[in-house]
Amino acid sequence: YNKEFDFYLNLSKNVEDEIRVKLHSFGVRAIVSSRAKSPKRLRDKIIDRNKARSYSSVESIYSDIVDLAGVRVAIYFPGDMSKVEEIISTEFNIEGAPKHFPEPKKRLRKNNSYEKVFSGYAAKHFRVKMKGGGRYANNYPVEIQVASVLMHAWSEVEHDLVYKPLQGSLSHEELMILDEINGLVLSGNLALERLQLAGIKRTESDNYEFKNHYDLALFFISCLQEENIDNVNFSDIFKILKLMEKTKRNDLSDVVSWIKNNPVNKETPSISNRPKRRRRDPASQLYEYIVKAIVNVFPDDAIIILEKSSEDLFGEYEITERAKDSLFKLVFSFYFGTSNHAFVNSIVADYDVNSSFMYETKEESLQETMKLKNISFSKPQDEVIHIFDEYIETRSQLMVDNFSKELLDNLISKNEAILSFTQIISNKTV
Repeated sequence: YNKEFDFYLNLSKNVEDEIRVKLHSFGVRAIVSSRAKSPKRLRDKIIDRNKARSYSSVESIYSDIVDLAGVRVAIYFPGDMSKVEEIISTEFNIEGAPKHFPEPKKRLRKNNSYEKVFSGYAAKHFRVKMKGGGRYANNYPVEIQVASVLMHAWSEVEHDLVYKPLQGSLSHEELMILDEINGLVLSGNLALERLQLAGIKRTESDNYEFKNHYDLALFFISCLQEENIDNVNFSDIFKILKLMEKTKRNDLSDVVSWIKNNPVNKETPSISNRPKRRRRDPASQLYEYIVKAIVNVFPDDAIIILEKSSEDLFGEYEITERAKDSLFKLVFSFYFGTSNHAFVNSIVADYDVNSSFMYETKEESLQETMKLKNISFSKPQDEVIHIFDEYIETRSQLMVDNFSKELLDNLISKNEAILSFTQIISNKTV
């Protein structure tokens, strides 16, 4: 293990970094730390546990002791436990059920001389493995401990004084004092939950301006409780709104109303035995839905952001590539989302495929498209081909890294022009 210590240290650091990034993105305040079990502590633990387990091999020790790599998540607000649990279950492979503390009926101290009044350590422990490829993925367990900042501090004191005493066993009075401190910590957890609720109430003024994505997350979660949006990436959403200068509560009332009036169509597991496409991450789906609401309420501001993005004019609030892609896709959907706009896009797309891959001449491609779509045109064939080619060229220029309102307006104008000279041929029944 002396040779492997650095490996487990790096493993725990990788998990720590991944959790820290996710917690920050989703607006969860926490202190995250990691460690690898020191060779000395591992030796002491093996000697202690060997009395009951009688290890027969090195493999049996590795199977039994699963906290060689550990991560501690000390959350500011105990009410965020469910958010952290969802992040862990999404980002890692969980091995077995989480371990809940306090454990039932475990009230006596180690020396059985004092029965605790308060419940003791309150936390959840998860045994996980990293997803994906690489040397750290899938094979090596990491223990993640999640508790409030107050509870983690108390558990450190209790663990070192009671279970690893350097000056002998604690007296009855010392154990009582530790128990009393535990009671204060449990009261402190309640106070932290009240503090979180007070923070939500503070943001209820219409003129309140959100200063960070933590406050923004509390606002959306409190307004849209039925949507279960705890683990949406509010860091990106805050940056988008900041660039739009729409960070006041009254600015966002229309966004909330839009979401309530257009409930998200959540993907549900299929009861069929047939293989299905991979389901989307619910958090990603809801993130995109909030961005969609923002685009629908503030379309002009979304265009300005995309123009700034393509010209690299962002300052402090540079948004991620993912946010840019989402904005671009949703702006395009907003302006070309009607059935008529979509119909024109499908006509031109079929013509483009036919002329690029299927037929030698553009005239043949257009004729096949007309037959396939059951349509005719009121303009001469050569004019239609010219407009179609221009539309395809403009559409190819309109990209997230080359976005301008001029190009967008040009494409909208051409789309509406094509629609004006396109007729659907009615089917006649003989």
